[in-house]
Amino acid sequence: MAKASFFNNGGNKKAPDDSLLHKEHNETAQEQDFFKKAVYIILILFGVMLFTFAVTFFASVRGGEKTLIPNVVGEQVTDALITLQERELYPKVLVKFTDDPKEKNTIIAQSPKPGTSVKAGRRVILTISKGAVVENVGNYVGSELDEVRANLQTLFATYKPLLQIAEVIYQHSDEPVGTILAQEPAPGTEVTELTDLTFIVSRGMDEGMYKVENFNGMGYDEVVQILSEQNIPFIFDIDSGAPAQREAVVFKQNPPIGDYVELGVPIELTINGLSKVPRGMVFGLFEYQLPVYMIPVTVQLERQVEGQEPEIIFTTKYPGGRISVPYMEEEGTTLVLYVSYKEKTRILLDSQE
Repeated sequence: MAKASFFNNGGNKKAPDDSLLHKEHNETAQEQDFFKKAVYIILILFGVMLFTFAVTFFASVRGGEKTLIPNVVGEQVTDALITLQERELYPKVLVKFTDDPKEKNTIIAQSPKPGTSVKAGRRVILTISKGAVVENVGNYVGSELDEVRANLQTLFATYKPLLQIAEVIYQHSDEPVGTILAQEPAPGTEVTELTDLTFIVSRGMDEGMYKVENFNGMGYDEVVQILSEQNIPFIFDIDSGAPAQREAVVFKQNPPIGDYVELGVPIELTINGLSKVPRGMVFGLFEYQLPVYMIPVTVQLERQVEGQEPEIIFTTKYPGGRISVPYMEEEGTTLVLYVSYKEKTRILLDSQE
């Protein structure tokens, strides 16, 4: 009996082992089922993503609907932008000055051309006029006539002229010679087309007089600086018959020393020649015949040497007529004469001068 009991106990122990195996088998089946479902879900999600990508890609390749580029040239900016927006087109804006003041804030050019078939969403380049480079007449009262004339020439060097000096009326005034006293049209007048300017310009007080100084024995370069600063016109001559010296100095002048002479009358000065001109240098007389002006104009003589900045030799107010000034310059130097800040003539100096 005891032996049978032992076997019964042994049988009781095997039953729990079979139950555990059955449980493990169920858990394994559940895990496999979960894994399969997870794989199915991932595949479905991947398929959805792939489908979305394909739809987006083909939609982008296909693009928007076709539309025709409208003609907006001549339209106001706001009207042109609305027209493009209605066609689902987008603007890229460029601005520039134009010759016609009436074109301000209008479309003056476009790209692509009107009538071109494009996809919706295309960018259209619009060039918009900023108007003319000058919209109103400036205030020139108090400025020098020569400076205003030079500024207008520079301003309209690229664009169609809209302002021009048509008439200059001179009158005596205690303002410096050449100063603009009044103008027509008035400052601020709108410019819509070519506009004529009329200036009333000071010719200074009554002619007046100046006392002739003694320049004998002075170097010509020093005399030129003195006379140009006082705006006294001068005419130099070189007397080849006079004894040559190492330096060119004044030995004769007219009008006589101490005389009182009307402003605008030039002083004539004579210098001697040089006994020896240094090697590589050129000595001579720069001469030019100017027209006679109603009012003295700004005259400048400039030295230009290759590889160096230009240098002003002198600046003065000159009434016109003959102008002559001695020079001692390096070979290859160019002397340039400016009248009212505009080049009048130039000479290149060489050993033959």
